[in-house]
Amino acid sequence: MLELAKRVMNEYHTLVVKMTMDFVSNNSFKVNFEIVCDIEVLYELAILLPLLEEVNNLMKLAQA
Repeated sequence: MLELAKRVMNEYHTLVVKMTMDFVSNNSFKVNFEIVCDIEVLYELAILLPLLEEVNNLMKLAQA
C-alpha cells in the first residue's frame, strides 16, 4: 500500500503543484478544490510518506 501511495504522489506531483498555484489565483477553482481535497493533507502526505517508508524499512530490519 505504501508503494502505491508513493507512486501516485510521484506521478501526480506536477498536477498537485499546478492545483496549488491555481488555488491562489482562480476563485471558481478555489471553491471546487476546497470541496475535493484539503491542500494541507496533500502536503502532510508528501512529508509523511518518506517517514513511513523508513519505519517500514526498520520493521523489515528488526524481523531479519
